[in-house]
Amino acid sequence: MTCVWCRRRAIRWIPVVGLGHTGRMGLVARLSRWLAVVAAGVCLAGCSVIPTESGLADSDRVTSTTTTSRPTAGAASLLPRGSIPQAPVRPDGCARKGPSIEKVSALRATTNSAMSVSAGATHSVVVNADGSAWAFGADTKGELGFSGLASRATPTAIPGLRDAQEASAGDEHTLVLRSDGLVYAFGSNGLGELGQGTVDDYPHPAAALVPGLNCVVSVAAGGHHSVALRADGTVWTFGRNDFGELGRPQSTAVRIGATLADPTPAPVQGLSNVIAIAAGASHTLALRSDGTVWAFGWNWFGQLGTATNNRTNVANANPQPVPGLNRITSVAAGGSHSLAVGAGGTVVAFGLNNDGQLGTTHNAGTTDPNPEPALVKTVSGVILVRAGAAHTVALRSDGSVWTFGRNDAGQLGTTTNLGPTSSSNPVANPIAARVPSLDDVTTMSAGYGHTLVVRSDGTVWGFGYNAWGQIGRPTAAPSGQNPTPEPIDR
Repeated sequence: MTCVWCRRRAIRWIPVVGLGHTGRMGLVARLSRWLAVVAAGVCLAGCSVIPTESGLADSDRVTSTTTTSRPTAGAASLLPRGSIPQAPVRPDGCARKGPSIEKVSALRATTNSAMSVSAGATHSVVVNADGSAWAFGADTKGELGFSGLASRATPTAIPGLRDAQEASAGDEHTLVLRSDGLVYAFGSNGLGELGQGTVDDYPHPAAALVPGLNCVVSVAAGGHHSVALRADGTVWTFGRNDFGELGRPQSTAVRIGATLADPTPAPVQGLSNVIAIAAGASHTLALRSDGTVWAFGWNWFGQLGTATNNRTNVANANPQPVPGLNRITSVAAGGSHSLAVGAGGTVVAFGLNNDGQLGTTHNAGTTDPNPEPALVKTVSGVILVRAGAAHTVALRSDGSVWTFGRNDAGQLGTTTNLGPTSSSNPVANPIAARVPSLDDVTTMSAGYGHTLVVRSDGTVWGFGYNAWGQIGRPTAAPSGQNPTPEPIDR
């Protein structure tokens, strides 16, 4: 099985796509009344407390530590920018207590200001504060939500969708979460990633309701699998399950050639009290309310944070805690690497480091597994991370953006080691560097070879690969290397 990028570029599949999942602070930054509710101590997700310390050692090794205090969820929500997964909006009628969705919706701006973004393999989605969702880039399987299957560089409103709260772009499919807790999906369904209970290889450009899913507060689209977090803290999955990335036994899967797929949404057993999710190419991360990180799926490069089944294709379907990690506040899953952020602003990374995407020099430029979480020493004060196929984007509390990893298309926003890379000629960038002339950022997303950010004024900026218009520039413009961030005309 090859991914869309490999089919187009005729390269061997290693990290496919890292997809991260969209931040919420674009909303928080603009909703003063919402912040007033939070400041009063009300947790929007109904959680009691959230992590406040990372438990990270001063060296690259990560060991568990204890802390003396933990702020309430409301206190943490007062951060000026970044994703606060501990405070998802609760749809009415769902188990967890919190403000009604009508109250939150009433606070939404009616402007074209972007609230969040998601960068997929070769397409992008923006969710505006008015609840509209806009898409641009490649459209081979209907992943933009339009009939005609024509790539486009101009962001266009996805028809038939309203009250969008979050979107997540995968390899060739897209998930959109509405404010009522329902999930809509469109694009490729070749491995059941649309959650329709069927598998077919036809384009699906019309947004379809994912049956059996409600009360959802967050979604994450992986390479060919999908993940949804419900308000009750349970995680539901569907799509490809070759490596256990669905967190369920493969006995229920349908065989599609040499690939296993399960197109029906189902809960991950034994996983509860989850407050944030992340889906990589073929692995999944879940952050629990106690600050621990649980992982399942492919672990060839140690992207699950353990040495179990490294360098094998054995499925790891049972969620397991990542050793040494506690009091974590945010997670990200990339092509074959993973990251976690502690409340103290420290970042740890594990998995593949062939392009320096772990932010450490250890095994940089090699394909050796790195299963032990290592401290990223060259950036601090981080509140949010996003992982692409082989690059990482970090947002600091001062609104600056720092990047490391692959930079063949300018996806790091710098000209450092800009140029083609290959397995025989890797150019690693393990040292975090600030993206120049880009500040006041509130959230961001990393795709296969491009990066999107949202600034506090609601504008969206893009840089990196643009062959299909995925950074919002005309495809006649340079498609291979675009290291300078530019605003996307919407």
